[in-house]
Amino acid sequence: MRGPIKACLAVGFVIFAFLVLNTLIEAQSPQKLDCKKMVNAAIEAMKNRDFKAFCRIGGLDSSKEDEAEFKQSMDQYEQSGAMAGLIDRLSLFPKIGEIPNWATKVKYESKYLEGNSRIELEVLFEMKKVGWTLENFDAREKRGLTAEEREESAVWLSPSPLEGEKTFDAGLTELFKKVIRSLKDKAWETARRYLWIWEESDEEDTVAELIPLADKNDAEITNLLAVMQKNAGGKLFMFLEQFPSIGLIPGPAETVGLEIQGMLKSIELKVNIGFGWFDGNTRVEGIEVLYGNIE
Repeated sequence: MRGPIKACLAVGFVIFAFLVLNTLIEAQSPQKLDCKKMVNAAIEAMKNRDFKAFCRIGGLDSSKEDEAEFKQSMDQYEQSGAMAGLIDRLSLFPKIGEIPNWATKVKYESKYLEGNSRIELEVLFEMKKVGWTLENFDAREKRGLTAEEREESAVWLSPSPLEGEKTFDAGLTELFKKVIRSLKDKAWETARRYLWIWEESDEEDTVAELIPLADKNDAEITNLLAVMQKNAGGKLFMFLEQFPSIGLIPGPAETVGLEIQGMLKSIELKVNIGFGWFDGNTRVEGIEVLYGNIE
């Protein structure tokens, strides 16, 4: 009997060692961020007055005193009617694709119209010692847009969702890939059609303005791309190709932006991409990639 027992013990030890090693590897691997899942969890925590879950999602400490205050605040917030609007707008948060493993902060922003109101949605995720947390979320509302204001903004709006729907596929991911490919292949006409860039004025005390790439000639675009490559540490396209997909968005939308910050090889890294519309046509509004020297 000693032979079989010895063999079983040996097999058991190998399995145990494998499980321990696998656990250690998982513990050392960066936690994957599922933005949509985390937002949905926060919604459920608010609905159910689940203080512990809310603190876990936000990476917060909890106490009985804080729990009582949390539930009281949620009750008051619901009675005011504000909670229903916030939950409804958070539920429209889009599905974001795989976040690069160097990321430590992810900020999503969008502006869209809802009836006669303009909604500004902002959601911030941050990596802490406990893992990814939902650091902040807000859905500011500007009510009572006049007919004149709506008419003036119409040219800057996306198409509306289908009747009865609140979100739509704006094709942001496909468009962004097309723009990256056009820059990589030096297909300037395609780039001019879909890309707008931020450019600082020569005048003092002025902010950067958004201008169409169509205003630039081939030589200027080549120089611009060289500057972008330099700012990205020569890894511009590698970082851009890691940019995650963006799913269905609420509309009609004015702008959508996704900014990712983090560290790669002990160097700060930021990738910031914006999207907008003009005459119903989607465009990329600014590509910012900074590897080091981030203010």
